[in-house]
Amino acid sequence: MKTLSLALFLALLMLRPATAQPEQVLRDLTEASTQLAEAGAALAASEGFDSRIAALTAAIRAYELGLNAMRTALRGAAVQEREIANALAGERETLVQLLGVIAALESAPAPLTLLHPDGPLASARAGALMAAMAPDMQKEVATLSGQLDQLRVINALRKDAETNLRIGLGELQQARGALNAALDQRDAEGQRQRVSVSPVAAEQLDSLLRASENLAFFADGLAAMPAPEIPGQVDFVSLQGVLAAPVVGEILRGFNAADAAGIRRPGVIFSAQPLALVSTPTAATVRYAGEFLNYGLVIILEPAPDYLITYTGLGRSFVTEGDILAAGDPVGEMGGDLPIAQEFLIETSSVTGASGSETLYMELRRKGTPVDPTPWFAPLQ
Repeated sequence: MKTLSLALFLALLMLRPATAQPEQVLRDLTEASTQLAEAGAALAASEGFDSRIAALTAAIRAYELGLNAMRTALRGAAVQEREIANALAGERETLVQLLGVIAALESAPAPLTLLHPDGPLASARAGALMAAMAPDMQKEVATLSGQLDQLRVINALRKDAETNLRIGLGELQQARGALNAALDQRDAEGQRQRVSVSPVAAEQLDSLLRASENLAFFADGLAAMPAPEIPGQVDFVSLQGVLAAPVVGEILRGFNAADAAGIRRPGVIFSAQPLALVSTPTAATVRYAGEFLNYGLVIILEPAPDYLITYTGLGRSFVTEGDILAAGDPVGEMGGDLPIAQEFLIETSSVTGASGSETLYMELRRKGTPVDPTPWFAPLQ
């Protein structure tokens, strides 16, 4: 029975599950911390409203990207910690069996441990098996020691990352407040670039709003109305594959993809964090900004003749009709309330879940026909 127990223990050593390596998690945590540090550096002093707003917008987006990366990395760390902890828990039974075998051998009289009831050949085999056990035990001890070291390293990095995340959240809120103040001051001093909307165009827009029964009808009517001529507009088609997404997040549902109820929409849905900044991916003119039917806040941009970009789902708008926007200019922010640091950390401890609780719907129309906007985006970060 003693020989059988030793053989079983050796088999358990050979069959022990391998755990994932934490190197990628460590790289992700380090990279996310670097992104947050770079975001802080982006808040250098600048002159003039446009440059100040551009700097703040870039800093906010950098903070959001850094926090998003930090959230993902912390979730990866949580997964890694669970895997290692589960592996160590699995080893506990193996080690208990080993200690039981050793205790049984030590309690037996010395001559009996050298003899086997099946004769000298069986005794020799049992001795060889026990001799083979030593290096496997050393290997197992080294593996367990390495796993404990991995846990210590990941735990230390995770604590540093959580500190950086708290700091980043606070600085992000400060940057948002500074951006709102800069936008308000620019408007108060009449420094916003915009084209004048004639009384006739305003009346036409009013009539269209009253007649529209849905967003598609409204967008079609808006496309048919004369648009202000903006000098220097680029060829929108040539921008495919290079534009930044309008919000930091993930594509939750693709173009014309069916939702749980089987409903298809001719646009894409992004998941985003509460209060995430929404920007224009390219230079554009604001054709409409305001509440519309049951869609809530709607913003429609014209990046080029024959093209319209529609956003719904925002909590706040920074623009009005006729505004001329440069690429990356903020147009609004998502709704919701930014969680406090402790709530944010509780969220990152979860190994599943979407990257944000708010959703931004985006449509791109060419001559009134919806087209898939995703080919215009650079790879999402």
